[in-house]
Amino acid sequence: MDELRRRDLLKAAGLVGGTSLLTIGGWSTTASAAPRRQLEQITVFERGETDDYHTFRIPLIVRATDGSLLALAQGRVENAEDFGHIQLVSKRSTDDGRTWGPLTVVQAEPPERIANQSVVVDRSTGRIHLFFVRTGGHVTGEEIVNDTVSPEDAPRPFVTYSDDHGVTWAPRRELTDVLKRPEMRHYVGGPTHGIQLAHGPHAGRLVMPGNHNYLPATADTPAVVGIHTIISDDHGETWRLGGALGAYDDADVIPNETAIVELEDGTVYLNTRDHLGTAPGNRAHAISRDGGETIERPFEIVPDLVTPMISGSLLTQNRSTDRGERIIFSAPWHPSSRERLTLWSSLDAGASWHESLLLYDGPAGYSDLASIDDDTIGVLYENGPRLSEATPLTYHQRISLARVPMSALDRPIPRRRTTPDMSGNGNDAVVSGSPARVDGVFGRALELAGDYVELPYDPSIDVGNRPFTAALWFRTAQARQQRIMHAYNNGDFPQWFIEYVPGSGVLRARMRTAGGDTTAQVVADVADGVWHHVAVRRGAQHEWTLYLDGEAVASEPADAGSLSTNFLAGIRVGARMDGINHPFVGAVDEVYLFDRALSAAQIRDLAESNTQPSGGPVCHLPLEIAR
Repeated sequence: MDELRRRDLLKAAGLVGGTSLLTIGGWSTTASAAPRRQLEQITVFERGETDDYHTFRIPLIVRATDGSLLALAQGRVENAEDFGHIQLVSKRSTDDGRTWGPLTVVQAEPPERIANQSVVVDRSTGRIHLFFVRTGGHVTGEEIVNDTVSPEDAPRPFVTYSDDHGVTWAPRRELTDVLKRPEMRHYVGGPTHGIQLAHGPHAGRLVMPGNHNYLPATADTPAVVGIHTIISDDHGETWRLGGALGAYDDADVIPNETAIVELEDGTVYLNTRDHLGTAPGNRAHAISRDGGETIERPFEIVPDLVTPMISGSLLTQNRSTDRGERIIFSAPWHPSSRERLTLWSSLDAGASWHESLLLYDGPAGYSDLASIDDDTIGVLYENGPRLSEATPLTYHQRISLARVPMSALDRPIPRRRTTPDMSGNGNDAVVSGSPARVDGVFGRALELAGDYVELPYDPSIDVGNRPFTAALWFRTAQARQQRIMHAYNNGDFPQWFIEYVPGSGVLRARMRTAGGDTTAQVVADVADGVWHHVAVRRGAQHEWTLYLDGEAVASEPADAGSLSTNFLAGIRVGARMDGINHPFVGAVDEVYLFDRALSAAQIRDLAESNTQPSGGPVCHLPLEIAR
């Protein structure tokens, strides 16, 4: 499994197999001598377009039977968080997505949470069915999982419909009694569109995806996460719970947010986010042979799809040259980071996948797919600039529609840029963005502003529970929280990082093992526009020591556990590992990783003269060039 994941990480970095990309700004393009239809990008929802909402998130898109496009999103009123006051909003386009009408409120109940939506079009009646979940606005996810909320404020599913292609909506109808089993706590729909089956004995059936958990979470009994389908065989007059599959029915995968599509033989193909299972960084899939009534187990890992833990979307649509049915999948293309929104294609019913097109090379999140016409698909997706003053999380600054000609899929495109490792170990790093080359402390350096440098995972840079030393030079004048260096994983998983925290003026290095966190920090004005050398060392007795400008400034005893258990990626310089978040804004130079604890004198030599100790490093990035 580790070797498989390593190849996946290298593939995601563009260093083996597949394709990689040439970009202009955030938008991707291709080199070609022949004129071709161009990919178009249109902003549909944007933070700040109205004072009524802080952020728009979780996009859905469908094509109505009159040819109009309906885009739906959550309008998050007070902040960008998943809980709190949320409303469902929409916009419509009558010119294939090139322009969009005004924002309309579809469902709202201030100050409650109306979210977790899915939508499906009944092609035989023209009716659009919208599923959503109502939760008390003050309720937290932990309270839901632990079943400490009242029935009124617990997640409750509803449905509404539109008979005029999304212009107006019928009064909502509650479905809690028929769709939510008593043991279910967390309960959501989507977050992608549903489908109407067109083949086999269940043709005409409406199917929407959803997920849930059940049992209260305690120290001994974790909440069981699972997925389900929501089914109607009478054009939405009645709905019922279809296939429901719990995580611990499968050994490897914890299914969560799921996308569905119907294959030519009537099989329903399900592709899911593995939520903290054994395959984070990959997707997993399963099938239903009875129209979503039951789901065949177990879910199997899809090694070709390298994504973070996030929702993705599915669509079937063929190019004229395709020899078989094409399934298209959309999601960010990185094992841990919400960025690089990409389209994949499968021509063998999901058995294998290949990268077809990078839509956006910057921060990107949730997405949904729709057919615009026989030659064009629409991708509605969250994205944002690499650098923003508004928030440290930039991937949901706006929701854009990409109008993608089918002819744009599968075009050959060049590799991503790299900067060479001079240690002799071949650990070349990927350069993301377009950093400027500037004068460094020793030779040239890279100026980052929403850009980063990343070492894809390799066993040679995996420090595990062993001593190591990491070091680099940095220069910044930005008084903002900045992640200088980050390794292996996010959240509560084992990792280590170095960052600057403004306000308190703290430079800190934190390590996290299964046994807990250790932080070594110092109050220092390093946002002064001057070059500083920083190093972190894990010693033979697991002590955790921070060095600044060649001197030890803080040291703490630490746990002996591994720093890379359940690794998702390698080592990143210039941003958090979960996205282009808390980006470092400034210059970096002479990045080192050693597979041993250097002495104080050896670290001082690095800082004063860039002199390497005997034995050399595991990785040395001078950052002289990006090629």
